[in-house]
Order: sequence, then C-alpha cells, then structure tokens
Amino acid sequence: MALYELKMPYGIGFLLVDEILELNSNAMTITTSWEVKRGLQLHLAGHFPRPDKPIFPGVMGIQLIAESAGLPGFRISGLQGVNFNGTIGPGEILATAYLHSDKPEYEVEPTPCQVNGRLTKSPGKVVCQVHCMYLETTEEPTTFLLKDPAELAGVPHLYTGNEILFPRGPALPNSVLAEHMCQSVVAMNAHTAAFQGKKFFLTGIPEANFFSDVPWGDTVVSKGRIQLNQQDPRLGVASVETYLDEAPIAMMEMSFAAVRSRQATPA
Repeated sequence: MALYELKMPYGIGFLLVDEILELNSNAMTITTSWEVKRGLQLHLAGHFPRPDKPIFPGVMGIQLIAESAGLPGFRISGLQGVNFNGTIGPGEILATAYLHSDKPEYEVEPTPCQVNGRLTKSPGKVVCQVHCMYLETTEEPTTFLLKDPAELAGVPHLYTGNEILFPRGPALPNSVLAEHMCQSVVAMNAHTAAFQGKKFFLTGIPEANFFSDVPWGDTVVSKGRIQLNQQDPRLGVASVETYLDEAPIAMMEMSFAAVRSRQATPA
C-alpha cells in the first residue's frame, strides 16, 4: 500500500511514478518507485494536459536528437549542458544532430561517440540545445515512434502525433528513465509546494549519466532533492539518483524555474 496519495498534474497515460515511498518536506527530499511495464505507450495528451496548447515533453526531445544522429543502434549514456528555451507544439520541426567523434577502428573497448544537437521550431527558434551527448552502440536499439503518422527514423521530422510507442528493444530508453526522474521532482513540488504552489518548467540538465539499462518489467527507485535559490525562490536545482535492486543506474542534475504566467511546461 502506498504511504502517500499521489497528487500529480499528469493525465492518464503519462504518469511514470507509481508510489512515493518517503517524503521529507523540510529537507525537500523524496523517494519514488516505478514499475517499467512492457508494451509502454505514452499518451502526450496526459503531459500536463491543456487542450488549448498541447506540447511535446522536453526530455523526449533529447531522444529525437539522438535518433537524428543516424546511428543504427544506440543508448544514451550521458548528457552535459542541456538547455530548454521554449516548448514544442504539433506541426513544428524538431531535431538536428551533429556527430563530433566516432569510435576509432582500432579501439577494442566500447567507446561512446559524442553528439550535439538542437530542437528548432518554426521560424527557426532553438527550443532545446544539447552541448554534449554520449551514445553507445547497441545490438538492438529501442527506438520510439509517434503515431499518426510521423515515424522517428533518424531524420528531421514533425511532431504530429498523440502517442509514443516503443516497438522494439530489450530495455527502457534512457530518455524515458530521465522523464521518470523529472517526474519524481514534480511529485516533490506537488506534495510540498516547493515552488510556492506554482507549476514549474525544466530549464536545463547540466549533467546526466546512465550506468545500466533497465529491462522491461523491473521496478526502479529514485531519490530526489530540491534546493531553491536563496536570492530568487522561483528558481531551483534538483538532483535525482535512480536505483535498480539497490544498485545505482542513473544520476541527473536539473534546473527548474517556476511558471511566471499561465503556460504549459516542457518538463
């Protein structure tokens, strides 16, 4: 039985937190759990639902940049210097990626290639920029598709669909794991009003590292902490560590800002 009743702003089909295991309002810490169910489908209408302004999740946009690198199979193993500067709506052009360096042919040990990229919306505004992304080659990649009708296949594309499918791959994409980690911070704010009861949006990911894949059917536990800016409490940073069977599998540092006016959030 859950110790806390979930109070989350997400609708049906986009909630990636099952339970709050521990919550400390004074220290602004939280521990959550999530079972990674097979056949995962994310319905974008449940992402901070607002019928007048549907938006694409910012963290999922990182996956689009990775897929636009054109590698046949990959997993995201690390991120540095991710900045979010706006939201993405239906019909807006998304991803461009630039390959910095690939694995040298003489290398024996697996070496991640380095990619940077951006998400751009018409008429050319950059809404997300990744300064450094590490991709490791895998034998069987987990890609996702946007239904009706856009298919994300490593080329520039349009966001026109309402549902994300994960058609193949032995493990959860790390971009989805990152979204779960973000939602753990959202849960903290929803239950403690860390940002004075306001919604907030993700402004950046200074660093993230993914150490191990999460097989379908397993349950992950995430431990997060929020620290507000003393000069401006509308700004804050958060750190989240995620565990599988008590072994650390991911860590992520995030920056947030409270919503100043009524708007959707890309987190």
